[in-house]
Amino acid sequence: MRRCSYDGQHQHTRRRLLKTTAAGSAGILLFGAGAGPISASDRDESGSDTAIHHEIIVDWHSEERDRISLEVTLEFSGTDTVALRNREQVTIESSNGFEETQGGYQTDTSGETLVASVPTQPAEFIQTIYGGDDWAFIAPERVVNVFSHRPATLDYSLDISIADGTEGIAHGHHVLLGSYETYSKEASEEEISLIVPDAADLSSPAEDILDALVNASDRVDIGGESERVYKFAVPEGITVGGSSDGSNTSAWTRTDFEIDSAQSVWDHEYIHTRQEYQGIKNRILPDETEWIFEGKADHYGILLPYEDGRVSFSELRRAYERGLERHEDAVLKQKETWEEERRANYEVGALVLGRLDLEIRRATDGERSIDDLFRQFNEYNSDAELTHDQLLELIEETSTTEVADLADQYMSTTQRPEMWDQDTHEQYFESPTREEAQEESDDEDAEAAPSESNDDAGDDDGVDPSDSEDEEASPPEEETVDDTSDDVPGMGVVAALAGLGSAVAYGLISADEPDGDDTE
Repeated sequence: MRRCSYDGQHQHTRRRLLKTTAAGSAGILLFGAGAGPISASDRDESGSDTAIHHEIIVDWHSEERDRISLEVTLEFSGTDTVALRNREQVTIESSNGFEETQGGYQTDTSGETLVASVPTQPAEFIQTIYGGDDWAFIAPERVVNVFSHRPATLDYSLDISIADGTEGIAHGHHVLLGSYETYSKEASEEEISLIVPDAADLSSPAEDILDALVNASDRVDIGGESERVYKFAVPEGITVGGSSDGSNTSAWTRTDFEIDSAQSVWDHEYIHTRQEYQGIKNRILPDETEWIFEGKADHYGILLPYEDGRVSFSELRRAYERGLERHEDAVLKQKETWEEERRANYEVGALVLGRLDLEIRRATDGERSIDDLFRQFNEYNSDAELTHDQLLELIEETSTTEVADLADQYMSTTQRPEMWDQDTHEQYFESPTREEAQEESDDEDAEAAPSESNDDAGDDDGVDPSDSEDEEASPPEEETVDDTSDDVPGMGVVAALAGLGSAVAYGLISADEPDGDDTE
């Protein structure tokens, strides 16, 4: 353990998010006049269609530390107007150079700065904000979203930093204000750092959490590693359980979730940082494949704790089977059958992917697994949609036509896979590393008590605790947020900028929806 304190230089994070081509403007919240494709005459001298640099400096708003200040500067070229969406419970302190519009503020002058403040307690429109007497945690981009007035090829960058003289750390899409400790460990391809506020009380030892995340990094062979991943531990009280908020280099999990859980929120949110394919990372998947975003993270959030020896096979089985009775009418390919309750994409999705993992391993004599499928996702053309048919083609390329046909049945109908037994699992998957996790019998499996509840985890990742034990055991969902326009699934600020058909930012969740991240 090493103490990390402010060193006199403000810490910051910069991330180049996405360069993509717009597919259309339907359903997008647009500001300014005349939305339409950019022509050659609209481009700047560098040849870029539209370039937007979004800078956010975070600080305490006052000595009381009950509000957070966000100083937002927009620099852009290749477009006439860029806008910020304003939300409830956000106070605009100054807006020189910006013009107020319905639902937000816009500017036609590059380099203008707007200052906003937000309370440190969870707001109705977004759960990724919380604070105490001497600390606060926030995903700033969720509060001050940027929208261009015209769909175009977009080059968007984000720079989040902490004001000079203020103690804290910023990385990826997240900011912690206040004192903290950092625990770090090297995995094979990346370094994992666990950031723990001094105000936090972890339910599991920090070393155990870090070891599990390093094991996850080494075990999951799908690509998408970062040089360094920051995992923030956020004190309980925040309404969601975790999220990655669209970042490949940072994520967070609530401190009351234990690492030795059959539905590990810590592993679930880590997996979201390994999603390189922009369609998945930014949730710009078509409706027929959107379920993969959470189903994938949930599958690994169930599988990894067992492979690591942290839980028993009976707990693994219950975790995979928990959604069978609750989602009898849900069809993964048909989002309208599950989008209101927003759990089938997690629970049924995890079971389907778990079964496909088994069938891929069996069909290829253990030479391939679902890791190979998701590695193809990460290498997929970021400008292309991943449709249901294209997904089946990738499954066939990874395994066989028969496995792809089986996948089609599970995704296109209410047919559910049967859970496999422990002998089959040990034949095709890795075995647990702890002896006590291996010493089980079928009788113990049948008589086992319900696993510890984890269902109030956050969406990418937030859910209120359910009345049922099964519901309590579910992992975080990706957050969604009410918009000023129609309710549509979150997909990422960059995608909205590019005009890809949604007005909701990646991974946001409304207070009345189940949470999961994260969890986008």
